[in-house]
Parts: sequence; structure tokens; C-alpha cells
Amino acid sequence: IIMNKLHYFMVGMPSAGKTSFVVRLCSQLLMNEGTLMYRLSDGELPEGYEYIKGQLDTMQGMQNIMRTFESTYYDMVLPLTNEQGEKISLEMPDLSGEYYRKLVEERYIDKKIYDELQQADVILFFLNPETMEREERIKCEETSAIRMVDEDMDIENVPGSEVRITEPRKATETQVVELLQILLYIVKKKMCIKFVISAWDRVEKKQEGNPIIPEEYLKVKFPLLYQYIISNAERMVYEIFGVSAQGAEYADEEEMEKLEEEDIDVDTLVKIVMPDGTTHQDLSRLLGK
Repeated sequence: IIMNKLHYFMVGMPSAGKTSFVVRLCSQLLMNEGTLMYRLSDGELPEGYEYIKGQLDTMQGMQNIMRTFESTYYDMVLPLTNEQGEKISLEMPDLSGEYYRKLVEERYIDKKIYDELQQADVILFFLNPETMEREERIKCEETSAIRMVDEDMDIENVPGSEVRITEPRKATETQVVELLQILLYIVKKKMCIKFVISAWDRVEKKQEGNPIIPEEYLKVKFPLLYQYIISNAERMVYEIFGVSAQGAEYADEEEMEKLEEEDIDVDTLVKIVMPDGTTHQDLSRLLGK
């Protein structure tokens, strides 16, 4: 059987969910959990397994996955077989979101990353609403913005102003749009991009039982990004997914206690929401073409 090589490349700002997805995907493949669209060929271990072994132990211990260090760059190569018996060698590099922040803020790109982008068949573009900073307009009534600057005033306590105190290293929607714009500029060919909204379990919790498909959520939550995507549809073939790689927020003691009381295995809460809203536990479905 001829083995096809597919090159996937993961993109996303810091804490966007890239590593959590890879670790959970590898866990499902190694454990051969349920009915999977793809399976590891002939019981082979993924190349790059040594790097994520510790992360797998962390996830199985129901602890949050650590962020990929800025200096870290590793290539995951997954030897897979699909339901039709076709063998696929899936190359999926992972690197820190800080590289992408540097690309946006400093206009600097590593030669290796540039080459990987040119070779990519599919780009997985990760977004995590839980780790992004919301951008808001400042309402100024009694005091003008100019006077605030001139007098070096504490705008947090000015009456009539609504200001969100930002954590210095959180990404914003504007930065994410800029990252996408840069990718489209760097890669001249028409791109296949799968936008992945991470922490989908948190999205659903905030929806309070009202179902929503990933594209509709993106349109409402990130209107600037959505507008940019549809305005550049001729440059990319895109789909939008929701993924909950952990299944729950491990740091939320109340949530974890409730799951334990109800005897619910967190692993069964892992899910991928397809563009049409159908859900599956099999994260390998994100890799289908």
C-alpha cells in the first residue's frame, strides 16, 4: 500500500490549545479508544512521542497541560491508517505560540517555520476564547481621553469609563487577525485552513444549554476575525471546528467534584464539534480531508 504524506501545520497565539489537542489525539491513538477515523499503523509509536510522554502523564492525572516553551520545536509524525486501509504519514510540527506573537509584533519569522508553511497541505489555526483578551472601547464622559494622558491619570477609577485591566501577554482578536493576514501574505497559494476553537466545553457552559455551531460562535465572538475570513474566501478554503481536548477545566474544583459525584469519566467528555454541529469523541476527525 502506498503511504501518502500529509503535512499539517499548527498555528496559534500562546495558550491557544495546540499542545492539548496533540496530547489528547496521541492518547486516543495510543489507547485505540472507541471507533476512530484514523489509527496508528501496525502499532507504531508516533515520532516525537518522547516529547509529549510527560504531557500525556499530566493529562491522565487530570492536570492542565503546560504551555510549550518558546525554545521548543518538535515534529510529530503520525503513521496512520484510515478506515479504508489507506496509509498516511501525517507530519504535524508543534511550537510555542510565542513564535507567532513574535511574527505579529516584530515581523520576524524563522526560516524553518517559513519553509513548513510553504509545504503545509492543511493549517490548523487554533483559537482559545478563554486565553484571549477582550478589546473594548473606552467610554469617557466627565474626563476626556486627552486629559487622562496629559495628567497621567488612573483611568481605572475615572467615572464613566469602562476599562478592562489587561494581562500583558494575552493575545487579542486584532493580533489574531494580523497573524492570519501575515500567513496569507507569506503563503502565496490558496490555503486550506481549519480554524479550531479550543476549550469548547467552556463555550457550551456559557451558552447555558443553547446549542451553537462553531462558525456561528466565531461570527458572534470574534466579528473582526470572521469578517476578515469571509472577505478573503478566495485566498483560502476554510472550515471551523470546536474542540474540547481536556473535557473539563481541571483547575475548577467545583466542576471536578461534581463530575466525581456523578461518576463521570472526564475522558468521555472530550469532543470535537464539526462545522455542521455534529459531535464526536474522536479527535482524529479533524484530520479528515
